[in-house]
Amino acid sequence: NAAGRLDVHGATHLWEVASVRLGPGSPSMLLDLSGVDYISSAGVSTLVRLLSRCRQLDGSLAIFGCGPRVRLVMEVLMLEAVLNICDTAAAARQRLRDLGAH
Repeated sequence: NAAGRLDVHGATHLWEVASVRLGPGSPSMLLDLSGVDYISSAGVSTLVRLLSRCRQLDGSLAIFGCGPRVRLVMEVLMLEAVLNICDTAAAARQRLRDLGAH
């Protein structure tokens, strides 16, 4: 669960915490951004890096809980489909199942 600002510092922390949870036995990730109230280009870049890491492991990433400001950034950048942005945790879990992620 990410919280606060996903600026250069928050994004670095997210990468350090989240990337180590990915591996051959756990190639996919659900990411809750409900606590994030701001996202910078560094934050967006980290989300894309996490997706890339998941895909290298034959998994995927699904994100849920984006607040209005974060959701707007994702819409403007046209990343909602790419990053599998969902409204709820249940929808994100279903998206991962639909993608065949494990």
